[in-house]
This record gives sequence, C-alpha cells and structure tokens, in this order.
Amino acid sequence: MTFKSSANNGNECVGVIAIVFALAITAPIAMWWGYVLSVMWGWFLVPLGAPEIGVAHAIGIAGLVAMMAKNSNASKDYKSLSGKVAEAFVAPLVTLAIGWVAKTFM
Repeated sequence: MTFKSSANNGNECVGVIAIVFALAITAPIAMWWGYVLSVMWGWFLVPLGAPEIGVAHAIGIAGLVAMMAKNSNASKDYKSLSGKVAEAFVAPLVTLAIGWVAKTFM
C-alpha cells in the first residue's frame, strides 16, 4: 500500500491570492460607490430638501441598501473574479453617467 503525498498544485495559492486581492479592492470599490452616491444624492435629493451627505455617509447608505436588497440568486453567478471587479468599477460609472443625463433635464 502506497500513500500519495499531497502535492500543492497551486490551487491553494491561487485561492489565497484571490482572497487577498478581494480584500484589497473592497475599500476602493466602497469609496467609488460612496462617491457616486454622494454626487447623485446632491443632484437629486438635496434640491428636494434632504441634507447634503459626504462619502462616508454614502458608503454607509450604499451598504445598508445592498444588505437589504441582497439577491438570493447571487450565489449562482458564475462570473470570473476579473468580471466581478470590472463590474464593480464600471457599474457606478454607468450609474453616474445616467444620473448626469437625467440631471440635465431637471
């Protein structure tokens, strides 16, 4: 009877790198979403009488909304890590652009 040694084929290293990368980009993504939310808040809610908010408040509001609107099908999403990162940075940009266009009609 022979025992095979558990050779590290690199999968464990890739997993650790992915986790470190995800943690490293979490703060910039949160700040980007917070900035976009604070700008759009200023465009659309401040004229209606809401107080202005900063990026820190916007990050908290965005987190609260994300937590409340969590999609139960998100675990079935098979996008690659790079696809998810790209979406996390592009989605706020598209949201901001659409908001800017809408603002021009106000």
